[in-house]
Formats: sequence, C-alpha cells, structure tokens
Amino acid sequence: MTAEHVAARPSWRCRVCRAPWPCQPAKAQLVAAYDRIGLCMYVAERSAAAALDLPGLTPAAAYARFLGWARAATRSEPTGETTMESEMTVRDADVTDIAELSALLAEAFVTNPVAGWLIADVSNRYTTFLRLFDVELTHGLTHGVVHVAGNREGVAVWQPYPMRLATVTDHEREVLGAAGIYRRRVAHLRAVRDEHRAAALRLPVGPSAGLSAGLADGSAPEPVVGHELVYLAAAPWLRRRRIGAALLDHHQRTLDAAGLVGHTVTDEEYARDLLAVRGWRTPGPRHLSPGGPPLWSMRRDPGTRPTPPTAGYGR
Repeated sequence: MTAEHVAARPSWRCRVCRAPWPCQPAKAQLVAAYDRIGLCMYVAERSAAAALDLPGLTPAAAYARFLGWARAATRSEPTGETTMESEMTVRDADVTDIAELSALLAEAFVTNPVAGWLIADVSNRYTTFLRLFDVELTHGLTHGVVHVAGNREGVAVWQPYPMRLATVTDHEREVLGAAGIYRRRVAHLRAVRDEHRAAALRLPVGPSAGLSAGLADGSAPEPVVGHELVYLAAAPWLRRRRIGAALLDHHQRTLDAAGLVGHTVTDEEYARDLLAVRGWRTPGPRHLSPGGPPLWSMRRDPGTRPTPPTAGYGR
C-alpha cells in the first residue's frame, strides 16, 4: 500500500481525503495488495490499534469499519473480474441496514465529480454525506424502495412519483437540515434533478414538480407514473463485479410488470453506460453550472429491450 492513503493517528482519518480510514482508495489498494487471509489479518490488527486511540469506538462500529468490508471484499476470488447477477442475491433493506449502507454510499460518492462541486472541503465531505444518506435511506425505507445486494455490497434507492406534497416538503426540510452549511448547493442540485424528473415523467414543472396535484388536503394520491433511481452504488473496492447490474435488473422487472417509467440522473460516465445498455436513454448532458460537472437525465420506458453490451459494461 502506498503512503498516500494511510491513517493519521490518533484521529484514524486518511491523510489525503480526511475520511475515516480505511477510506475508499485505501480499501481498493488493500484488496489489490493482500490475499483474503492477509487482508483480514491486517485490518484486524489495525482495528485493535484504533481501539487504543479511539475510546469511543464500540466493538460493533469497529467491526463494520475495519472488518465488515473486508469480509465482503473476500467473498469472491480476488482474481475474478466479475460476479454474475445470478449469483448476487438482492433483498429489501430494513432499518438495521441504514448505518452500513450510509457508509457505503458515502464512500462510493465521496470522490465523484458532483461531490467535489457540492462540498469542496474534503475534511467535511464524508461526515456531511453520512448525515445526508441517513436521511435519504430512512425516507426511502418509508416511502420508496431500498434494495441491498449481497452482504451489503451494493444498494439501490428508488422513489415513486408523483408523491404527496407534505411528504416531499418534509423530506426536503430534513435533507437541507442535514446539509448544514452546504444547503444552498444541495438545494440547487435537487432543483436540477426535479426539473429533469418533471420533463422525463411528464409531470408539472415548477416548485411542485413531481408532486401529486391537490394533495395538500390529505386526499388519496394519484396513481404512480414512474420510479426514480435516486442512488445506485456498489462497494468501491468491489467495482466491476456487476453488483449494480444485479440491482438494476432486479427492479426493472418490477417496473416492467407494473408498466412504470424509470428515471434517474447520473454524473458518472460508467453509470450512464451501464444504464444505456439496459434501455435507458438520455438527450445528453447538462452542466450544473458554467464549468460544473455534467449530469445525464435518463429515462427507461417499460419493456424496453437492452442493447448489446459495450466496453466497460458492468458495475
């Protein structure tokens, strides 16, 4: 392992990104450097050392942080390039998954283009993301669909639209509260996503885009016309094992059976390509701001047949 992604003691944060160690780059390097026995031995030793510096680190938290991810990373042969979807189980998440899935999402997105645009200060990015993803996962479990792949190796969060006005308003308040001092950029990103969704699902455009009209009085919601893929992430140290593919294929069968449109917004080219081979279409990128990162709004109609795989297929 290179010296770039080692822990600074006694804080046990990465010297580069300041995320709790082992951070995403450190995990990727450790998986490449050790066999499965060596990896587990190394992180167990690091866990014991961290317990001396971090008296508040509980045994459960230490396991999840140092050992849990290594166990997931070594479930497949280290020399294998992919894990077939048929071998990857997908289940519904529950509240006991929130903490680990929040960490997985934070690590998966902490280095992507929009993350840097949202929160330039890397020392605050990871902890802010943990708060945001706690809110998003709690909302998803209550009002949407959250799927987990394997041993918490991947997660997909889906949200139905239209949605009750009171539900969306409450969720917006919680998200912006979790964003803290970064609420303005988070609000801007969410507004752009709302515009994309409104156009893709043919919903009203404006402050109530994506909401069920006339539901402020508590009346029954209108029929759902689509599902938005809010987040799709695979453990960064297990990329290219087709974990994201398994999650997508699992829910697309539900969308097809119900005749629902799928929509998402992504800022990553390989995620765009993964969606594209499954029939998701995009009119092209739109930048968050002049010079900002691109976003691709993508829509999939029910029953769309996938196109042949291209280079880089599978996530």
